[in-house]
Amino acid sequence: MKVGCIGLGDIAQKAYLPVLGAQPGVDLHIQTRTPATLQRVGDVLHLPAERRHADLDSLLARDLDAAFVHAPTAVHPEIVTRLLEAGVPTYVDKPLAYELADSARLVA
Repeated sequence: MKVGCIGLGDIAQKAYLPVLGAQPGVDLHIQTRTPATLQRVGDVLHLPAERRHADLDSLLARDLDAAFVHAPTAVHPEIVTRLLEAGVPTYVDKPLAYELADSARLVA
């Protein structure tokens, strides 16, 4: 199962990535726009280069089976829209969005 984690902040690093990375049968892919963080977290998780992504397009090209969004709330609507349009079941950290209209659109 290919699982993507978008955003590599403290919550992702402390709560989600250790658990997801330890699951048998899970091919964990990570994505962040910050090169140093991508390198450091990828090294800690011993992920090969093909599972480290600097942009969402690269990650979406991997035909994910699921995704976890831990990016800053301001970019949730854009990221979640792209994931859902690609047919990827998606978990999003709260809040879903800052604006009610964005939240309503995402859950419609």
